Amino acid sequence: MDARLLFPAFLVRLRMALIEPSKICITRKTTMNDTNTYQPPQSDVTPPHQNQTIGGWLRFYQVTNYISLILGSLVVVGVCIAALFVDDMFEKQWDLPALILELSPSIIFSFLIIRVLSTPESQVPAQIKKYIGNYVVVSILINIGLRYLFSNDLITDEPTTFIGDLIYYAIWVSYFKRSKRVAQFYGQDETQENTQVTDQPATQGDK
Repeated sequence: MDARLLFPAFLVRLRMALIEPSKICITRKTTMNDTNTYQPPQSDVTPPHQNQTIGGWLRFYQVTNYISLILGSLVVVGVCIAALFVDDMFEKQWDLPALILELSPSIIFSFLIIRVLSTPESQVPAQIKKYIGNYVVVSILINIGLRYLFSNDLITDEPTTFIGDLIYYAIWVSYFKRSKRVAQFYGQDETQENTQVTDQPATQGDK
């Protein structure tokens, strides 16, 4: 066969051999660049409660609980230490236990409330209201017991009235139920949402 006829065919094959690898390299490079430059979409939605901070009356309530916890603890510790070094500091035997017993609900429940108050979770307001209710009940029971001791002349000082505890309960339980700041910081409790849905009157289509 004539070499002149074979030469163009040889050139065509050589051209195909040179072009095909370059196409493959370009394709691979493009695919790798696409893979490296791809980033998953970032959401601009801020997670709930991430930027929320305690403020307003909620901050005031937190401060009052810290004061109650610190001062109550200092009084109990100070009186107990003083009673060890001062003879006849109390007139009657039950005066020191009565003082500790009267201050203990404020110290204990202030600590429990402070522990959960800064946690932005939907169940926290219900938990705090439960603590407030338990504090009032315990304080009233202790007050009744101390009044019994006072009436039998077993302690020197008459216990304070528990009307202040009832006012405290009415104010702060109402606040944690209705405050917009509380709802924004802690979020809506799922049980409350379900209750609100089920408590809505049925429409004509549902009857």
